[in-house]
Amino acid sequence: MERVPQMQRRSIWVLKEEFMKKRAISLLLSAALLLSLSACGGGAKTGEGSSASGGEKSGESTAAKEENAKNGAAATVTIWSPTDLAVIEQWWTEHIDQWNKEHPDIQVKREAIDRSDSYAYENKITTAMTSGDLPDILFVDGPTISYYAENQTIIPIDDVWTEEDKKDFVASTVQQDSYNGHMYAMGPTESSVALYYN
Repeated sequence: MERVPQMQRRSIWVLKEEFMKKRAISLLLSAALLLSLSACGGGAKTGEGSSASGGEKSGESTAAKEENAKNGAAATVTIWSPTDLAVIEQWWTEHIDQWNKEHPDIQVKREAIDRSDSYAYENKITTAMTSGDLPDILFVDGPTISYYAENQTIIPIDDVWTEEDKKDFVASTVQQDSYNGHMYAMGPTESSVALYYN
């Protein structure tokens, strides 16, 4: 049985403006998360890897990143996400360029990973988990949140999302993006594999 690519499973009745607004909110909240994490992340000693998206070690330690910031070097936030529709790809490019111009001290770099064979993106994440080379932010399918949380690939984001914020999202999405009482993600979109109407 052939797996339907994620792009085709998206709900077709979502208005383009709503979709783009949710993506914009997601990117801004991700940036806010990164800013809050960088503000309170001073505990690692030089030479220790910092936690990148959860228990994996990143190549550059928190102390090294702080030293670069003191020296005026820009911090780089890396985002992985699957390739998407042309209009979405254009949105990413425009908004990342705008962010990078307005925030020279925090540069965002996105890697769009082709998902044409349906598993290429997931395989890249699995390989990066093994090698400890994960990005700062990654997009995953909601049902895999608990797997990544259990394996400490991602970290809780409870301090970023208030109960009031969560009311803007479908309750089942909030539940799916939580694990053991902690919030780990917030899905900017929701999809249905099949929709039946009588």
